[in-house]
Amino acid sequence: MKPVVGIVVSNKMQKSVVVAVDRLFHNKVYNRYVKRTSKFMAHDEADDCNIGDRVSNRLLVRPPPSVNCDAAFD
Repeated sequence: MKPVVGIVVSNKMQKSVVVAVDRLFHNKVYNRYVKRTSKFMAHDEADDCNIGDRVSNRLLVRPPPSVNCDAAFD
């Protein structure tokens, strides 16, 4: 997985957080940059992430820590 930096948008689960990752891409028709946001569920073993924290991902944990989590974030 490509290293990404995101912002925690939800921490209401036990040992899991939802991280929003923004990306820019160039629209060739309008010749503008467009921002898209993707949300990922990530594992937070220490349960110390709060809403608004900037987090970066580590290597993907194989197998994932749970069915819904995609990655482990620092």
